[in-house]
Amino acid sequence: MLFPRLIPILLIENQRLVKTLGFESPSYVGDPLNAIRIFNEKEVDEIIVLDISASKSKLGPDFRYLEQISSECFMPMTYGGGVKSAQDAKKIMECGIEKVSINSSYIDNPNLAMEISSQLGNSSTVLSLDITSHGSEFYLDNTSTPFDEHVKSASDSGFGEILIQDVGKDGQLNGPNLELVRRARSLTSLPIVYAGGVSSIEQCADVWKAGATGVGAGAWFVYRGALRAVMITYPKYKKVTEVFKQSLDTEKF
Repeated sequence: MLFPRLIPILLIENQRLVKTLGFESPSYVGDPLNAIRIFNEKEVDEIIVLDISASKSKLGPDFRYLEQISSECFMPMTYGGGVKSAQDAKKIMECGIEKVSINSSYIDNPNLAMEISSQLGNSSTVLSLDITSHGSEFYLDNTSTPFDEHVKSASDSGFGEILIQDVGKDGQLNGPNLELVRRARSLTSLPIVYAGGVSSIEQCADVWKAGATGVGAGAWFVYRGALRAVMITYPKYKKVTEVFKQSLDTEKF
């Protein structure tokens, strides 16, 4: 890992930019296309877009809207939401999107990742896991299934990267779950992007040192102040790089 990966995560519901708390109660925070334009100006290296309405409605990805998003986005994008087949993934890539993330559809169909990666390549196939913590144990959200087995088998299943989101930390801005990051790192050699609770560049350093190759964040980049006023922000690249280099001084990646 030679450069810091600090990744905005945008949640879309019915073509609206929203933010959740614990994956519940989505609040409208703006226009996704406008947010992407602002992140372009701030020279963000990559972005993750998750369409929560596509997953809920079971209608699949909105390909026409994805073309709009891609046309505005000047950075590599990972998209997740409603992907049910390798054909869906192929059409997403044809929209100009670099990586496809799958979540519940992989749990329902363990062969799906291999079907996708055989056409698009492992590096474009991302496993997204929503995790609930119970003490020192971690489970797939709303299940009694330990997350360990999915992390261990991700590489053999066709994935090239894992996105791990701590549900209890979502939107809380109360610090990351470093034990979750360490557990995931002990189980796989794949790149790991962690999201949940991050609210400062110093906390990003903690996540990098714990073993994640990338840090994802939502609320940190869309809210400001105790009243959570909506304002799209992103740290200066120089500051991100400085903190990242300091983390490399104490940890081997």
